[in-house]
Amino acid sequence: MADLAPVAASVVAADGAVTKAEHLAGAAIAAGQWLYMDTANSNVMKLAKASGTLLEATVYGMALCSAALNQPVLVATAGDLDFGCVLTVGQVYILSANAGNICPVADLAASSYCSIVGVGTVADNLQIKIHNSGVEKP
Repeated sequence: MADLAPVAASVVAADGAVTKAEHLAGAAIAAGQWLYMDTANSNVMKLAKASGTLLEATVYGMALCSAALNQPVLVATAGDLDFGCVLTVGQVYILSANAGNICPVADLAASSYCSIVGVGTVADNLQIKIHNSGVEKP
């Protein structure tokens, strides 16, 4: 299966979603992309990827808005959101090897870190439950 491709304009936090303001983008970010906090670079938000370093695979949350470099970005860290694309109910989703994306757990590539981001609860809702395992698939 392929990475999920949310429509940035359709990504919306549902009631109860936790958002964190005051984060700066350390790269160009689109709504719906998954982020890590670059603790080695002033704690800016950058695109997370399972195929990078352990830091790059440590998911902080998902961008609720698009932002250019050094602009503020809102980040959802828990709760429910309309992800802007079709999800499979009951499917566990993980960080993809491709920066900023997620995919079904069965698509975890070799040499990638397993970072769980959430579960599809209905066809367009993702319940964010981030678990950064720190485990790299052999």
